[in-house]
Amino acid sequence: MKYNLTKDNYEISVDTLGAELTELKKDGVNYLWTKTPPFWQRHAPVLFPIVGKLKNNSYVYEGREYSLSQHGFARDSEFELVAETSNSLEFRLIENKNPNYPFDFNFFITYTLSTEGLRTSYRIVNEGSKVLPFSVGAHPGFLCPLNTGENLEDYFFEFEADDYLHRTKLQDGLLTDIEQQIALADRIIPISEFLFKDDALVLSKFKSKWVTLKSKTYSLKVSWDDCTYLGLWKQPNAPFVCIEPWWGVTDEADTNSKIIEKRGIHLLNPKDEKSFWFEMMIG
Repeated sequence: MKYNLTKDNYEISVDTLGAELTELKKDGVNYLWTKTPPFWQRHAPVLFPIVGKLKNNSYVYEGREYSLSQHGFARDSEFELVAETSNSLEFRLIENKNPNYPFDFNFFITYTLSTEGLRTSYRIVNEGSKVLPFSVGAHPGFLCPLNTGENLEDYFFEFEADDYLHRTKLQDGLLTDIEQQIALADRIIPISEFLFKDDALVLSKFKSKWVTLKSKTYSLKVSWDDCTYLGLWKQPNAPFVCIEPWWGVTDEADTNSKIIEKRGIHLLNPKDEKSFWFEMMIG
């Protein structure tokens, strides 16, 4: 089921499957990826309770092995609408018990529209008596190029405050010990197919609180609340790019698979809760 929300010149649509944003419009123009075959068949999935892959798609907790597929199960699970206002929609993951994630929790996603743009908020509540290990992340895809007559090379990423970016390279979707420093000219990275030839850019240690996808006629800013990792990705030859604020990261290739010790994991004490947010603003 889909829910729509409008505020001034912004409009969004959200599917209860995955509580996934399926449209982000300003002045009637949709900026979100449209799932056009044969390319990526998602719009903006929510990553929970892990970000990225686990080595061998498994982890160990209290001596027992569990299995989770890439990016976790929330993106393929049903949510219910639990609160609605004139400018917000709040969803809750219905199935909050999973045999491969043996923890008691609630997971809420809230979409809030303003005259400035869209804020997406995640709230994780530990309902159990044990520490809750989790990661959460966003994965929105944006049409690029957006306008007829434009090419991918007309676009670039502009960062708020970084002259250099630290990238950890991937192998089969897992973090390696190979780190690359990317120099920015005027805080800009030109976009090309070559930029993504070695898979996604997994960035850490950045100072910026926002990055903008830009061309001469286009500006879409993604800002965040202290995210620890940032993913930039596009599928080869597909007309979209993703800007992904993450509070967590994919497994390391040499991991010991203990989820409590996983890189980027958050540990939430019993009965506590934690919230995160990011925003999308169209110029």
